Amino acid sequence: MLQGLGTLGRWLTAILTHENVIAVFFGWYFLTLVLEVTPFFVAFGVFPKLSMDTALLATAIGTPFVVAAAALVVSKRPTSSQDE
Repeated sequence: MLQGLGTLGRWLTAILTHENVIAVFFGWYFLTLVLEVTPFFVAFGVFPKLSMDTALLATAIGTPFVVAAAALVVSKRPTSSQDE
C-alpha cells in the first residue's frame, strides 16, 4: 500500500514538473478535476435532493481551467536570482 502511494506520488510529481507545458497543464487540470468532482459525487450521494444551480455549474467547469493555467504560469516562470 505504501509502495503504491510512493509510486503515485513520484508519478504525479513527474507529470506536474514535466518540461512539456501541455503535459503540465493537463496534469494540473486532471488533478484539480479529480479533487473537485469527488466532493460533488459525495455531496450528491449524501444529499439526494441537492440541486445544481448555474453558479455552482460555472464554478465546477471553470475552476480546473483556472487552476491549471495558474499552476502552469507559476511553474514555468524564471527563477529570480538573489545575487544582488
